[in-house]
Amino acid sequence: MALILERDNRTFRVFPENKWLIRRRSGQLVNSMKFKFEPRLESMRGIAALIVAAHHGMIAFNGHSSVLEWFMWPTNPGSAVFFFFVLSGYVLGRALERDSRPFAYLVQRIFRIAPMLIASVLLAFSCLTLVKPDDQLSVAFRAFFVQPSMRDVADNILLQSYLVNGPSWSLYPEVIGSMLLAALVPLHCAIRPRCQWPTFVTVFIVLSTFNRLHLGLWFYAGFFLPHRIAPLLARHVMARWACFAVGFILLRYLGGGELYKFKIVAPSAIAGVMMIAPVIASETFLTSLNARPLRFLGLISYSFYLLHWPMFYLTATTASAFGAANTLGNIVVCMTSILATICAAAASYYIVEAPMMKIGRAIIGKASAGNGTGRL
Repeated sequence: MALILERDNRTFRVFPENKWLIRRRSGQLVNSMKFKFEPRLESMRGIAALIVAAHHGMIAFNGHSSVLEWFMWPTNPGSAVFFFFVLSGYVLGRALERDSRPFAYLVQRIFRIAPMLIASVLLAFSCLTLVKPDDQLSVAFRAFFVQPSMRDVADNILLQSYLVNGPSWSLYPEVIGSMLLAALVPLHCAIRPRCQWPTFVTVFIVLSTFNRLHLGLWFYAGFFLPHRIAPLLARHVMARWACFAVGFILLRYLGGGELYKFKIVAPSAIAGVMMIAPVIASETFLTSLNARPLRFLGLISYSFYLLHWPMFYLTATTASAFGAANTLGNIVVCMTSILATICAAAASYYIVEAPMMKIGRAIIGKASAGNGTGRL
């Protein structure tokens, strides 16, 4: 039986099912199962950022250690970014289920993404302009780090190119996924339970046919699938481990492919879901991820991810100036750049990220108060 709810002087028919009963609160359609913050997922996001930085940190100089390559083999930087996308879909989807106001969501996304993007691009530009690489650095390193222009800076901030801060390429799919979820999550909240899966399959197929919109599949799968798979794993320990392991292995081998191809996007989205579902299925799964250092790394992971590129550049060029152009130099550069990035990311989180998000919340609050209803 449908619930008849009112919002902004309009009537909505909402069809609840079992765990996802909808109730009215402050004019919003809210999931009765409140979104529970999961610190283990935050830690996994931090580990994913660390994997990206570690792999990049090993290309400073020619020459590689076979032992170190064996140690790094189980992970892949591309896979780590794919996991970012799926996890972002899960988190954003739960947030939109709590509050689907378009203006509030847009402001939150802008003040979450843009300030650190701008800051990291300007820092990277300053590093590339003031510090010049020498011939001791590897060919791969010098191919990634080239002298940019002010036009390159503007293009990077607008996500038209990524010549200044290479890892910022991932923000383009992030923007696409964020915008798609703003429409798709309210849709799923308003349709009958029996229409949920047909709607998901239909939208999945439709998105797959578009050249750029198919990037949103990472986020759509991350929103829709984990909390539907998790109940199947809740009482089965071995099933949780098997699901996580299969997802990890699949993601590992997909990370080296063509990033924007559907044949990579769709299966990597499913693989990411298979890693998230076991975590939300049981509080006893991977409890080591609750460690404070990992949680802190997850907290600053966005700043860490964007800042590791310029910090790696500074560390590598400094090491090269001191003649550390060998395999040991790669290890030193990798470890030093990671430590330097953690310090820089911690500072930028409290100086840039947190204040900007606070400003975003203030803008939303003032707009809601000015509306006179507490809603937008």
